[in-house]
Amino acid sequence: MSCIEIIATVGSIILFIVTFPISVFMSFKIVQEYERAVIFRLGRVRTGGARGPGIFFILPCIDSYCKVDLRTGSFDVPPQEVLTRDSVTVHVDAVVFYRVSSPTMATNNVEDFRYQKRKFRKKNYPAPSIPHPLLLFLEKKMWFWF
Repeated sequence: MSCIEIIATVGSIILFIVTFPISVFMSFKIVQEYERAVIFRLGRVRTGGARGPGIFFILPCIDSYCKVDLRTGSFDVPPQEVLTRDSVTVHVDAVVFYRVSSPTMATNNVEDFRYQKRKFRKKNYPAPSIPHPLLLFLEKKMWFWF
């Protein structure tokens, strides 16, 4: 830790002690079983990675945190018309399921990971033509994996 970090931490602890009855309610945070909290102290991730589930402590002036939901989420992909090899138009729609496996990576490596997963979906949407005939498409119930 640098000198400024130590001074800011000590100042925050002194402020916490001076305003003790009020600051206790602002310092303890609760994270549910399906969530994790990534804690930042002066803009850097605290050691230990994501915290939770349960109660954790933050210093009011120098700590901030971000909650990340670990449950499986989903969103619909709007339908699109696709042309098969034998010139038949097929309407294709999809549902995308996602799950965050590393909350620290989700908050630090991407600015807004909820927005980025939707952009990833649009980028990897299938081409407007399928290189298979309609009969094979119906028999095999082909799945497009993105």
